[in-house]
Amino acid sequence: MRLVHGLVTLGIITWAVALPTGFLGGSTIYLLRGLFNVFSLGMDDLAAKLQEQGFSAVVDNHASWSALAERIIAARQAGSRRQIVLIGHSLGGDDVIKVAERLNQAAIAVDLLMPVDPVSPGAVPGNVRRVVNYFQSNNGFGQAVRPGVGFRGVLVNSDLETNRRDLRDPTTGHTTIDKGVKVQLDILREVMRVRGSSVAQRRGAASGR
Repeated sequence: MRLVHGLVTLGIITWAVALPTGFLGGSTIYLLRGLFNVFSLGMDDLAAKLQEQGFSAVVDNHASWSALAERIIAARQAGSRRQIVLIGHSLGGDDVIKVAERLNQAAIAVDLLMPVDPVSPGAVPGNVRRVVNYFQSNNGFGQAVRPGVGFRGVLVNSDLETNRRDLRDPTTGHTTIDKGVKVQLDILREVMRVRGSSVAQRRGAASGR
């Protein structure tokens, strides 16, 4: 993937995006793999693509979710104001919601939450501003997510068998959905959208609007 004059090229797909001034570097993206670090290597591929675009992207196993949450809390207490984006596949999709729950207890907002085919997801807590759940309802694993108590954000369930068939690949399944070019491109679009929104808000504040 490369970025050329506002064009993101991912495989054979090219997407035009308007890049705001100061686009790079305002978010930290945390990605969690699923079981045994074997079936979710699309998270590593996605992290590398995000890093190419100037984002800070960190990959870990889903079992480390609690330690990850504590690192995020410590960074916020130390003065970090970077946007928080959480992405996870399979059990990692379940556990990014657990990270969000822990951050909710610490009164820390999550700007964007993106489970990918979570298998037993909890309810999305009220500190999440936007959640996009990519799942496949007929593969025996993927599940929709639901809002939890106090949730006032935007929740989108993108089912590759119904309302988002455009994201399917011929080999789409539970162990391949995280590696799908179209899914990864849509995730990248969501991350850029959040970043662009933040830049617009800062410009508005600076101008007194």
